Amino acid sequence: MKNLYIPNIKVINSPFEVWQSDNTGYDLAISATAFHFIQPQIGYRKVFDLLRNRGSIAFFWTEHVPLFDTRSL
Repeated sequence: MKNLYIPNIKVINSPFEVWQSDNTGYDLAISATAFHFIQPQIGYRKVFDLLRNRGSIAFFWTEHVPLFDTRSL
């Protein structure tokens, strides 16, 4: 499979806590089932500092729900 190139998208492979941005601000911070691993007092402040004035966050997690069996009622 060839490398996928998408203009204006940059992928950085680094732990978020130690990564230093070379950008003046971002419009969107997104994390799928991973942001909860970052200490809240570090992660949320860093995202706040990285976002532009009208920037947004899109963080989502999965919730594992135990199987509900109506036959056991």
